[in-house]
Amino acid sequence: MTRCVTHAAMLVSILVSVGTAAEPPASDEAAVRRAGKDYVAALERGDFKTAASFWTAKGTYTDETGKTWPGQQLLEQAPTSGANDRPQSNVSHVTVTFIAPDAALEEGEGECRADQGLAQMCGRFTAAWVKQDGGWRLARLIETRAEPGKAAPPQAPLAPLELFVGEWSGTLGKSALRVSAKWSPGKKFLQREFFIATDGKESFSGMQQIGWDPQTDSIHSWYFGEDGSRGEGLWSQEGGLWMVIASRVAADGTTSSSTQTYKFRDKDTIVWRSLRSGTEGAGGTEFEVKLKRTKG
Repeated sequence: MTRCVTHAAMLVSILVSVGTAAEPPASDEAAVRRAGKDYVAALERGDFKTAASFWTAKGTYTDETGKTWPGQQLLEQAPTSGANDRPQSNVSHVTVTFIAPDAALEEGEGECRADQGLAQMCGRFTAAWVKQDGGWRLARLIETRAEPGKAAPPQAPLAPLELFVGEWSGTLGKSALRVSAKWSPGKKFLQREFFIATDGKESFSGMQQIGWDPQTDSIHSWYFGEDGSRGEGLWSQEGGLWMVIASRVAADGTTSSSTQTYKFRDKDTIVWRSLRSGTEGAGGTEFEVKLKRTKG
């Protein structure tokens, strides 16, 4: 396989890394919730070695300022401290949503108690968990901060997607990616079309609809590729960063999952990153594409 074809296949994996998954057993939801609690407990007692073990090798943590760090590396380099030196926290309103049997999105609210001279901190978190080697590991963790008792102003649930509207282009190796996004009549869905060209010839195209899902109270995407692939994705926004946890059903019936992030550097530049798990949780691929607005 040539290098340019490999790049085209990687781009296709971003676009079609969404799919319909079977309902996981209740024991998996309990395991994800337990992993989240154990991770927080390890942080609070200053056991960073144990906390680091909860991360995948390429998992990333994004703080409330939008800065992203390698999760394992950040914890492995943290200075050792005892439990008495760590602020205690309360985690509440936690929900767990499965997009694939081996991929789950955990969301909730967190509050660090105002003691030991520290100011009270409140915020939300979104954690993408993937199943590896029989256990649940963090692939993405995004945190935001908010003033205690101050709720976010209400808005139409799809309004933040307005930034995606327009024509976009980017490259990865010798493959060119073009994305066209526009609202459906009535703005109930954001419609996106994807085109990939390799050596000047179109090699792939697909269509995605992004809308509000009243059954899950979340932004959801539905995708259909010209190669017969199909799928779904669950979207969440944390500060200036969008995260999508998704799975894919390929034309041959094989499945894979991914976590993706979209970060707007400015209104005309999107950095699109993807961490894709292989078929049924095998080894994955991570890469980044910068999209520049060309129209709209």
